Amino acid sequence: MLLKHWCNQQMLLTALLDRYSVILKGISDLENAIMEEVENDIFGPNGEVDPQKLEALEIVVSVPDTYLAPHYSDLDFKIYFRMSRSTVENLCTAIGPQIYARTVNRERKVLASLWVLANSETFQDVADRFHLAKGQLHKIFTKFCNAIDTWSKDLIQMPSKSQQLEIAKEIQNRTTIPGVIGVVDGCHIHIRGPGQPHRDAYLNRRGVPSIKLMGTCDHNLRFIDVYIGWPGSVSDAKVFQHSPLKEYLESGNIDKDFHLVADAGYKNMPYLLTPYREALSDIHLNYNNKHSQVHSLIKKAFRLLKGKFNRLRYLDMFKIKDISLIIKTACTMMNFWIETEQPGPEELGLYDDTVDEDVIIDDDGLYVNVENEGMDEGWEDEMRDVEAENEAIFKRDKICLLL
Repeated sequence: MLLKHWCNQQMLLTALLDRYSVILKGISDLENAIMEEVENDIFGPNGEVDPQKLEALEIVVSVPDTYLAPHYSDLDFKIYFRMSRSTVENLCTAIGPQIYARTVNRERKVLASLWVLANSETFQDVADRFHLAKGQLHKIFTKFCNAIDTWSKDLIQMPSKSQQLEIAKEIQNRTTIPGVIGVVDGCHIHIRGPGQPHRDAYLNRRGVPSIKLMGTCDHNLRFIDVYIGWPGSVSDAKVFQHSPLKEYLESGNIDKDFHLVADAGYKNMPYLLTPYREALSDIHLNYNNKHSQVHSLIKKAFRLLKGKFNRLRYLDMFKIKDISLIIKTACTMMNFWIETEQPGPEELGLYDDTVDEDVIIDDDGLYVNVENEGMDEGWEDEMRDVEAENEAIFKRDKICLLL
């Protein structure tokens, strides 16, 4: 009799748990459906908020704001979100209209998106942390990245004439090399990668699928240009040959006395100075050492980028377009942080000189020797401009003698 009673209780408990699970799933599905309906209602075809629809909208579900972010100390807040509270407030104000929704407040959307970028937690873990459904977080993060992408043209741009003078002066004061307005190099971002038949194209020299980020930074590690999307098997030099940056430089947008700095994997040009391949004298060695000091800036920028936004250490994604969007979002956010908080040299890592001249940031964030990486398939296959090559040689030799 007791056994039968116990069995009945167990069956009742199991039935209640099953019913509870169904109810929870129904609530989650309803929340996602309402979220989608709300955003479809208030946003126009170009992502802008329709004021008339927003005014007439009746909200029937509200998610309680009980997540932990507001209760962090200022120090913990900056550690977790990679920027101060005031900087996040400025960010909310800047992009708020593009990510507006009535079911989740603007601050929580921004903070959840920053947490996704700054940490390697799964989307489910982040969603639980901010009391969101997983699908809801995906939509929030996508809208956040699209908003930042729209804003990126104001935060990632080539320096003006006056800014070029300032950058060149700062770098010359540090290294004595004149005329440098930026440093360019490539970086691998480790990804899950697409399936065959295209997967092999994304395998880098370590046999790991990756996507190329070609970045150019100034003296404060601020990105002035990024070019994202080429497969990891392609050399840095070849990526540069097909980049908008090369077209910009060749169109006379910088003074002839100014130039970028690149490693030996690139072609020496009047607007792009590389080190000597065969340093036959102390003068050449001195130039290469000074060149290495300048070139270390871009490596420090990549290291800062991956250290600040850990999501870039591995993107568990297939779609190259979405991957590129996330990478660009992280680059834009780093620029926003630098411009807003103006961190000092120690916080930027400018005093960390542990990077050797013949390394680039690998897909896992470590440094690996890749001397003359990509030379077999880079600029040597391009049509030669003998006049420009001679001009570049003369310019580099002239600078070399001045150091």
